Amino acid sequence: GALQSFVVHVPPPACPGDTNGDAEVNGADLSVMLSQFGQLVTPGSGGDLNGDGVVNGADLSVLLSSFGTSC
Repeated sequence: GALQSFVVHVPPPACPGDTNGDAEVNGADLSVMLSQFGQLVTPGSGGDLNGDGVVNGADLSVLLSSFGTSC
């Protein structure tokens, strides 16, 4: 049979953009993201805000859209 590839997506975090779990979306979260930018990570962890396992511009968009908010 043919091999099928798939991506496992995890649910979004309770606080979109909060990469460090402090319920605030701020520079500390951006720092986490930038330190992992371009890397493969466990889906939904650290700077991976959309659950696809890679930290990239899509995750940055999530962070920036919530920047300055509290959850």
